[in-house]
Amino acid sequence: MGIAKNASRMSLAVMLSRVLGLGRELALAALFGAGMVTDAYLVAFRIPNLFRDLFAEGALSQAFVSVFAPLDSKKKQEEFFQKTQRVLSASLIVVCFILFFFAPHLVEILAEGFRDEAGKFGLTVGLTKLIIPFLYFVSFAALSMGVLNSLGVFFIPSLGSAAFNFVSIVLGGGLALYLRKNGIESAMWGWAGGTLVAGFAQWFIQWPSLKSRGFQPMKGLLGVFKPYAVIQTFKDPLIKKLVFIMAPAVLGVAAVQINVMVSTIYATSLEEGSVSWLSYAYRLLHFPMGVFGVALSTATLPTLTKVIKNRELFEKTLSHSLSLASILAIGAMGGLIALGEPIISWLFERGAFTSVDTAQTYRAVATYAIGLMGFIGIKIVVTAYYAHAKVWIPSIISLSVIGLNILGMEYFSKLYGHAGLSLSTGLVALVNLVLLIVVLKKKFKVDLFKADFMKSLLFSVLAASVVFVPTYVYLRPWLLELLDHSFFVKTLCVLGAVGISGTVYLLLISVLRPEGRAIINKFASKLKR
Repeated sequence: MGIAKNASRMSLAVMLSRVLGLGRELALAALFGAGMVTDAYLVAFRIPNLFRDLFAEGALSQAFVSVFAPLDSKKKQEEFFQKTQRVLSASLIVVCFILFFFAPHLVEILAEGFRDEAGKFGLTVGLTKLIIPFLYFVSFAALSMGVLNSLGVFFIPSLGSAAFNFVSIVLGGGLALYLRKNGIESAMWGWAGGTLVAGFAQWFIQWPSLKSRGFQPMKGLLGVFKPYAVIQTFKDPLIKKLVFIMAPAVLGVAAVQINVMVSTIYATSLEEGSVSWLSYAYRLLHFPMGVFGVALSTATLPTLTKVIKNRELFEKTLSHSLSLASILAIGAMGGLIALGEPIISWLFERGAFTSVDTAQTYRAVATYAIGLMGFIGIKIVVTAYYAHAKVWIPSIISLSVIGLNILGMEYFSKLYGHAGLSLSTGLVALVNLVLLIVVLKKKFKVDLFKADFMKSLLFSVLAASVVFVPTYVYLRPWLLELLDHSFFVKTLCVLGAVGISGTVYLLLISVLRPEGRAIINKFASKLKR
């Protein structure tokens, strides 16, 4: 069907960003570990990030493309781009000022537990105020990406997040090392300053591509100083259409961000370091989620759109994508649970990051991993709703499970601390996926609980179990004993263990399922080039 082929191409672009993103987390862990200042920074960075997902990535970019792409002349496209710049800039300036002045109240809502620790609350508020302009830069990076994607340019925009991570590591890490002589809090101010500049880099890297195609990246921003022009722009039919299309996507993102806020509130009231442990764990989960989930969903949507009138082919295409996802997600889940602790120790355990941090981060990784099929599967099944132009349905489903997640976090956090929060998040993701599949069947008569997908799911669990038991019982303890050796030895052993167990799993699944053979064939073709 070509989905595995298209997804593999997309995976390469996503992987660069994920690798650099992991490198950014490694630098943060080595410099600051999982203590007070790291918790303060992560909460501070989370506040503009909550609004970034609402204004920028996903909702704005997709909505902009759907209005921009059909315009039949370059002049109309340029005018619409400038108008969007004007209203976005005006909106973001207002939002950034509000966030700046109400930063203490926002931190108190998200991290009330920080009040009990001397200096932690004040540091979080200060870092929040410093990082807030990041929201402005990254929103315009998303808008620029929408323009370039509509013009058939994908590589340069995909480098945006990679540029952010690279600048964060080099500039933020450099400033942190330079200022560390003045104390760890001063070092964190340097790291946060690097984060702000990195946000601008994510936008700036796209400027040459925009200019070469006749689009001025800042021309529309000047109009923000003309209040009447801004008001008139808000009344423009195309801008109204943009807002209308964005609304359901923002609703869905809002549901995700509410869950993030709830998790943050609970984490800040738990043991110090809980926010950091959850963040490091989620970064590890983000790697397979991004490489597999984003790639598969991006490759699936165009195919579904083409076959939307053929229900049987539509169902078969979606089932094939979900089968691929189940193979990759179940394998990654087993690998993270079996080898998560050695991987975390190898990646993070240096500098300020201790063996205690490794153990606590692993608890979050193992419980997050339970929901990996949900995290990845949601991205794929949602494309079926997008193809039918029913974006509001998955948004409502996401909102409907918020209460369940709150109850889960309340219950499990009392039993397992920060790991209870990740466990609740993972379980609710699985519930969300099941609800999406059930509603899809009732609304569009697309039944994913048929033989192909269920066979792939069951055989994936079977193959993962066969590999998991000896890996966890024998290979894991052996790796943990070797982690006192040199970095070269640790790297060789950990990567070797991951490679061997992953290869055995894929070989098993390739014998059992044709989707497994498709993945093996794709890997083989890449190696031959």
